[in-house]
Formats: sequence, C-alpha cells, structure tokens
Amino acid sequence: MVRFKPIVFALAAAGVGVASHAHAAKVTSTFDDPGAGLDGWTVGDIASSTSTAADPNNPPAYNATGGNPGGYISTMDTENIVAFLAPSKFTGNDSAYNGGVLSFDLQDQDGTDAVAYPAVILYSSAGPAISYSSGYPNTTWTSFSVPLMASGWTVYPGDENNGTTPVTDAQFAADLATVTNLAVEADWRSGGDLTGLDNVTLASGSVSAAPEPSTWALMFAGLGGVGLILRRAKNAMTFRFKDAFAA
Repeated sequence: MVRFKPIVFALAAAGVGVASHAHAAKVTSTFDDPGAGLDGWTVGDIASSTSTAADPNNPPAYNATGGNPGGYISTMDTENIVAFLAPSKFTGNDSAYNGGVLSFDLQDQDGTDAVAYPAVILYSSAGPAISYSSGYPNTTWTSFSVPLMASGWTVYPGDENNGTTPVTDAQFAADLATVTNLAVEADWRSGGDLTGLDNVTLASGSVSAAPEPSTWALMFAGLGGVGLILRRAKNAMTFRFKDAFAA
C-alpha cells in the first residue's frame, strides 16, 4: 500500500500548496479618476513646527493629463512655504504602516534650488512635527520613496529647515499612531513654483515578496524528496505486482 503521509510532509516542506502570502495594507491617490478629482488633497503652509491647516482659498488644481501617467494635482506658490496636505484616509492611526513606505512622484516645472528640503513633514498630536529629507524633484517627474521607520527622520524645526535631532523608535511609533497632517513639500524654489504631485501610496511592510534563496533551496529539497518517495512507491508497487503473478 502506498502511504501518503510522507508525501504530504514533503509537499509541506517544499511549500507546495501550503504557502500563505501576507497582504499589504495600502492607501493610494493616483488622481487618474476625473470624478474623484483632488481626492481630498489640499495645500497649506508648513512654516510651523507644530501644526498646519488647509488653505480653503487656495486649493490645488486638478489636471486630467500630464501626470505620471494620467491625472495629477498641482499648486503654485500660494503660501509662505507651500505643501500638499493629505486627506483623512492618510492620517489618524497609521500604526499599521510602521516599517512600510510612503511613495509619491513630484515635479517642479519652474526648477528648484537644488536643495534637499524636507520632502515630507508628519504632524502629530503626540509631539512636535517630524520630517524626512529625500533629495529634490526635477522639472520632469521624480519618484520619492520614504521609509516609515525612525531612521532618517528628524524633529522638524519649522521654516523648511532640516532637523538635527534624530527621532527615536518610540517617538516615531507614537507619532505614526496620531497623525494630524501629512504634508508633501511643494516649495522647492526661491520664488514662484508650479509643483505637481502624483501616485501617492502609503503601504505597510507586510508585502508579498519573491522567496529568499534559502526558501527556494528548501522548496527544491522538498520537491526532490517528493520525487524520491514517488519512485520508491512505484518500485514497491511493481515488485508486489510481479510477486502476485509469480505466486
């Protein structure tokens, strides 16, 4: 009789039919749906190190074409230090995204000062704002990827300056759990700006990925075990078949 328990065990070792994949939590604004338009995004002033608010008199503009690709939103230099402010779906308790990434595309059609101003400022009810510097955009679309972990973030001193005080893991976790405003820098030039924003994604770190080399090795070893068990089972059945006729 062929026994299937070793085969099941080998399949499990190989990860065949028993693998599970974690699904990433994700929030996006792609601006590709003209019906959604601005998708709740506003603009405000990020001069303060403690708070910011949407300017109802100067909303960003929605552009159905010219994005990366599709639609995008844009703003002129309407504030002291203008920034795009995320809608409520990006704020509140963002603890699920700790260890994940915030990504977006920017362009400044008027050029920049070629200075790495804070690209993102996170305002929180837990304490002072924190910021992350990540280069500067070009006149064409430039992609940014901001890790959502304490490393690289500093306490934001305000006035578009980069901070010097590193953020601790505990502080970052507390801030991420109580986000009041998430601002993406739009003031990259001394003088007038025309800055575009597209493809904003807030994603957790539990993203399905290709297996690591060690996992592949385990899978191949398991599959090899499956083949060996099947060959032995086949040989055993052949011998019993011959013995039955010999008898």
